[in-house]
Amino acid sequence: MKTILTLAAVLLVIGDVDAQGVKSFWALNSPVEQGGTLVFQISPYWMPPATSNPTIFIFEKHYKPNAQGKVFVGVGVDTEPGKYTATFYTNGLWQCCDKEEIEVLATSSEKTRTSRYTGRPTPRTDRQKRAIDRAFDNAMKSDGSIDFTGGLSYIDPLCFARDVIDPFGLIYRNNPYRTHEGVDLRAPVGMAVRAANAGKVVMIARNFTREGNMVILSHGLGIFSVYMHLSKFEVKLGETVKRGQLVALTGRTGTGINRGDEHLHFSIKIRDAYVEPLEFIDIANEVLK
Repeated sequence: MKTILTLAAVLLVIGDVDAQGVKSFWALNSPVEQGGTLVFQISPYWMPPATSNPTIFIFEKHYKPNAQGKVFVGVGVDTEPGKYTATFYTNGLWQCCDKEEIEVLATSSEKTRTSRYTGRPTPRTDRQKRAIDRAFDNAMKSDGSIDFTGGLSYIDPLCFARDVIDPFGLIYRNNPYRTHEGVDLRAPVGMAVRAANAGKVVMIARNFTREGNMVILSHGLGIFSVYMHLSKFEVKLGETVKRGQLVALTGRTGTGINRGDEHLHFSIKIRDAYVEPLEFIDIANEVLK
């Protein structure tokens, strides 16, 4: 998947203009592909303290901005291609007439895997999956309005070693429904895994069947990074971490790893949508700089 970030709008130096006369928000990169990251910009005239609790409403959810007014929205792989309308709210109320139409395009994925299953996947309901879901839900409740990153750019967890074994998306040759929810980055056992950005450790999973040893970081505003198949943890549950801090060492734990193809499975999740993680980093850094 390749999405070109087109800056459809740029903040202008505006003089003494009444806030009611300024467009409240706009999309920075529409159209966007399935599995991509959509970014909106809220005008500074509609950010606190001028207004309270600004949000963008799209895909039946409210998304909050960082201090720069940037709003990151995950577009799920299963989002139907087509046009969608985003609306702007402050203090829980729809503001005036500002709406933004965005377009989601169909995407295609490189086919690198064969699945044991050919039909639609059955939703996973085992104890380990429930624990993962609970970690995400609890973090959204406690940190959904917080930005731990302070507007800092993101980094690759392996210091820009982007040797991708398996890409993100619908990568199974024989199953058009099964999604790979991250990228597998080739990494020998014992390689340093670093926090993609500042955040809080919201899950330490030990010896999970599929994920192996796993760390989940909340970066706030519904943005999470996930690191799987680890050999050693360097952080603790609830710990606040800095951008680039050592969080773990790569390993060979969990299913799907054979000797010789050791890798780090790395995911980015925004609310309930997994997005192409390396593309997310590139897009976030483009708009945050």
